[in-house]
Amino acid sequence: MRSVIVALAMLLALVSGGGHAEEKHVAVIVDTSGSMSNNDRARYTVQVGKILADLLGDNDVLTVTRLPHSGGCSDGVDTGLMFRFDPKNRVASKRDLDGRIQYAGNNAFAPAIKTAAQDLDRSPNRKRMLLIVADSGGLDCPAISNPDLMALKKSGVTIAAINLGSHTGAFDTNPAFDFAEPAPDAPGLIDALAKVYQRFLGSEQVQTGRAADTIEVGISPLVDEAFLVVAADGPVSELESPSGNPSAAKVVPDYRGGGETMGGDGRTRGYRILRLVKPEAGSWRFSVDTQGNEAGWMLIQDSSLALELVSDTRVPKDIEVPIRIAVIDSRDGNKVTDPAVLALLAVRVEIEGQDVALLDDGSVPGDIPGDGVYAGLGTFTQLGKVPMPARLDSNSLSHRRVFSMDVVNASWRLDADVPEAVFMGDPLTLLVTTQPKGLPDLLSPPDRIEASIGSEIVTLRDDGTQGDAAAGDGHYTGIWRPQEMGQVKVVFTAHGGSPAASVEKTVEVSGVLDLGEAIPIDFGTIESHTESKGLLDLTSATVKGRYPARIESDIDLNGAVAEIKIGDDWVYPNTGAAEIELSHDGPRTWPVRVRAGWCLPNTEIPEPFHLTVNGEGPDGQSVELRIPISIQLSPSTWLECWWWILVIAILIALCIFIIYGYIWPARFPPEAGLQISPEEDLNEGFFHPIRGTRGAGAGFYRHARIYLQPDFRLSRHHQGAMARLIAGRGTIRLSPIGGALIEWQSVDGEWLVLGDEGGFFMPGVLYRGGEGQLFFELRSRG
Repeated sequence: MRSVIVALAMLLALVSGGGHAEEKHVAVIVDTSGSMSNNDRARYTVQVGKILADLLGDNDVLTVTRLPHSGGCSDGVDTGLMFRFDPKNRVASKRDLDGRIQYAGNNAFAPAIKTAAQDLDRSPNRKRMLLIVADSGGLDCPAISNPDLMALKKSGVTIAAINLGSHTGAFDTNPAFDFAEPAPDAPGLIDALAKVYQRFLGSEQVQTGRAADTIEVGISPLVDEAFLVVAADGPVSELESPSGNPSAAKVVPDYRGGGETMGGDGRTRGYRILRLVKPEAGSWRFSVDTQGNEAGWMLIQDSSLALELVSDTRVPKDIEVPIRIAVIDSRDGNKVTDPAVLALLAVRVEIEGQDVALLDDGSVPGDIPGDGVYAGLGTFTQLGKVPMPARLDSNSLSHRRVFSMDVVNASWRLDADVPEAVFMGDPLTLLVTTQPKGLPDLLSPPDRIEASIGSEIVTLRDDGTQGDAAAGDGHYTGIWRPQEMGQVKVVFTAHGGSPAASVEKTVEVSGVLDLGEAIPIDFGTIESHTESKGLLDLTSATVKGRYPARIESDIDLNGAVAEIKIGDDWVYPNTGAAEIELSHDGPRTWPVRVRAGWCLPNTEIPEPFHLTVNGEGPDGQSVELRIPISIQLSPSTWLECWWWILVIAILIALCIFIIYGYIWPARFPPEAGLQISPEEDLNEGFFHPIRGTRGAGAGFYRHARIYLQPDFRLSRHHQGAMARLIAGRGTIRLSPIGGALIEWQSVDGEWLVLGDEGGFFMPGVLYRGGEGQLFFELRSRG
């Protein structure tokens, strides 16, 4: 029983996937013959129908068509056999379904198929499926029903069958059916339904389990909507999302209120649905109370990733055409370009049974790698509407979509007129002429033709402008300037109008490097501390392509340097660091200059210098051009060259003068002082240290001096002084000033007058002044 419940949950969750992103029309034909009463006693098909009514959106269509109680292959449409769910009155619709599904009668599929087909034809823009559930092993009237089914299939309807029994019977070999699944018993019926809906809805990655008190699931990135479905062999309480889960735009714990169905065995079976809108990726936990009944759960995630055909739906027969499908985010319609997401995706299409892998690596001419558009090449061989199934796979999702391609027998043939060999950089006229194939009356001319050369696109037009000779004459013209050498593939692809097969041409692009004639550079006569300008002129060179070149110079001037300007920088060519690029669209001239310093010696230039341009041509051979350079130097005078030595000598002399001015003056001995007293007995006086007196120091080229004042003190000021003391080399001179009388006592005690010119101040000799009122003597401290 548990396997049946889990399988039922799987089916229901799969049905819910993607209901909001793309409107759907699901038509179910139920074999209501009497034999079905033994194969579905639990009435799981009724339970499935009820949950479909809850999960499908308000704009989706779900119809259930039963078989007539009697009838034959020739019976036509009978709308009384079909039941349509009313999304505005779900409760009543589910109740009506329960009463309509009664197993009785015989097998008569033809009128039921015609009835369902007529209703499906009214929804051409929806995602559609016709599902037949039967135990007959095939249709009763395939010759009548198969044309109706094939018409539906060509219009994009998925045709599926589930056969009750151990095999699929004739359904599996019927070309009108896309696939069929066997259902040997009641659990097998639910498993088969799950597989069918799984393929129809394009969701193969599912999470299932046995429902306990706690359910833990993993939500993948880019999920727009997710449904957690719990089905049990009894009542189911409301699902809860406890705190701690990642965030979501909306959490609906009891979506549509759930429901229940009474089985033929007398047992009531219930279900509950929890809905998440735009949930964050991560681990989620939910709680549920199944009241001890066996229960199973299923999570389906509706990723916002979808497929959109961006190439033309109208394609020519038997011509290889590019198929381009974009991976989009259905929430905003924008292409997905995140490399981390694209790296996990794989896109494939099926063209008339051939599997074609589409890649986003730029391998199809004109494509851009990593732009979210997957492309490949395919050929259609059948005329008319041909379904092209497409599939998007990743680790956590699988999305399917069927595109309807219109294969026509009318197309254009592109005749490209391109030279086999051209030179790089030269303007080349690309000419493509359109020639009709098939029915010319059905053809419309291309809007433009694009020439894809690597990542470069050149547009060719037939509008009489930009080099096109005349508008509407079938000749498409464009201008291409080759930018790479070697063999280049040019792929011409028509856009707009009727289909056309792409045409590929190979062009050999070669280069030329001829440095031309050497144009001499004459700098004239250069004087000291000046500069002379010239120009490296390679305008006579023939350059087709791009070639690195090195500029070197043998200029060797004492007192001057040569420089060349490359870009915004001046560089020295004689160091070998000057490199340029020669190209067909680049510069051909470069400023050069010679700068002279302060001193230009009188030297002779024995022969012209040269500026050498070295490069390597397209054939790998070395190319060299030697350009003669003329320079005349105007020698500097001796003073212009050596004036700095004179300045240095003057500065040195000035320094010596200044330093000597402080070294030469004599200073008083540090221990010298005067014993001064008003009495002849000097012991009555005081000792005055000379150097302890402010101003007793030497000056700039001035010996140290101090003045003796009549008031028994030493001073630096001469005003009112009676004597002056001047330091000498190991001596001190004493002289009177201001007419003062200074006397000194001889050995025999006689007082002698000190003349105005003064004399040596002799230690131990007693002096007096101030008319005999002041006595002093030169002594040493201590």
